[in-house]
Amino acid sequence: MKTKEIAILLGIPKELRHELQEVLDSLVADGTIGVSKKGKYMKPDNVALVGTFESTSRGFGFVVVDGQDDDIFVKASDTKDAFYHDKVKVVITAQKNGDRRREGKIIEILDHEVKTLVGTYQKNKNFGFVVPDNQKIGCDIFVSKEHEIGAVTGSKVVVLEYSNINIYYLNGTSTEKASKYLACDPKVIFSEWKKLNSIGDDVRFIKCFINSNGKEEINESTATYIVGDKATLELTISSDIKKYYEKHGEEPLLSSLKKTFTEYSDFCTDYKLIIE
Repeated sequence: MKTKEIAILLGIPKELRHELQEVLDSLVADGTIGVSKKGKYMKPDNVALVGTFESTSRGFGFVVVDGQDDDIFVKASDTKDAFYHDKVKVVITAQKNGDRRREGKIIEILDHEVKTLVGTYQKNKNFGFVVPDNQKIGCDIFVSKEHEIGAVTGSKVVVLEYSNINIYYLNGTSTEKASKYLACDPKVIFSEWKKLNSIGDDVRFIKCFINSNGKEEINESTATYIVGDKATLELTISSDIKKYYEKHGEEPLLSSLKKTFTEYSDFCTDYKLIIE
């Protein structure tokens, strides 16, 4: 229905319709409802577009839709933790205005296209990681020692980027686990943890990296990072997580998150959660 039809249905007088419009605009902006080109409001699935997500190292990205010349800008907070080249559903939250692109919000991840990636291996005593050649993939891939199959620092490697990963979640007063075949990407793992724990998209993944005691060696034209023998997995998420403490309990909820990530990165010697 259009704004006028909704106003009539709800019995809202003409002088207050601007307030209704503000509410509708807000619901479209957060992806709760969608709006067609003709101005009709409906469920987001009914107006969602399917496209390919192009990520950037800065968190935001773009959705490319086949047959459409203009891509759709997606803010970092609206990516739903999509990975590079994921097939996604996106709803438009702001139409093109002059030089500004259309903006959208991803509401569903349909498929993970990237199954392997190529990168440079950095070896550590107990683990290593792969720096992807594709700079649009904004995270390193962790590799446990048992899976390095002879790779050394500087080796060019192909990484199988999917694996069965245990996600821990709360079921009443107990903590259970579910094995999921997922991309070995902290954003994807965090997204699955949220889903199983009924955590909303208001809780955002901000960053995740290994803080090690390594060092950078520079000579003439090249720089090489030598990983140390200690490493802390530092996970940063938004403070919106605190809204869910009352429902789940702070300690069991954060404990399930810690267990998920420490098991995924069992080659790290420590874990640190940062809430900001």
